[in-house]
Amino acid sequence: MSTKINVPNVFRKVVLVTMTAYCVLLVLPYLWTSFYSKQVLSVLAWWGYGGLISIYGVVPYVFVAAMLVSLTGLYFFKRWARTMFALTMLAIGIVSPLFGLAIAPSFDTLFAHVFGLGCGAILALSYLSEAANEFTKQR
Repeated sequence: MSTKINVPNVFRKVVLVTMTAYCVLLVLPYLWTSFYSKQVLSVLAWWGYGGLISIYGVVPYVFVAAMLVSLTGLYFFKRWARTMFALTMLAIGIVSPLFGLAIAPSFDTLFAHVFGLGCGAILALSYLSEAANEFTKQR
């Protein structure tokens, strides 16, 4: 006797895990001073060196807002959120090299990997699985 997997429910869980990993990634740099020595912090201060776009400018905040809004919409199977998420991922991929040097502690990298895997799963599930049908329903 086989049990059928509720793909939309799995999709929502993947969205929650991905959003959680993303939120942790956003908070971790503020905690670096508690975790790392002055030597490590001096290395981390090189983050963004040589970038054409400042990591302290408005562009990263636009990406953060777009990511959080689209992930929230994805949880509720909003059609616009699926498109927004895909376009945000594409834009981040194109613009990322312009931010300059990227330095990440191993603990941050753990959450970055979870986030990256979650984003891939979200794209695959939202377009190529039973969850894709949820986006065509009126909500």
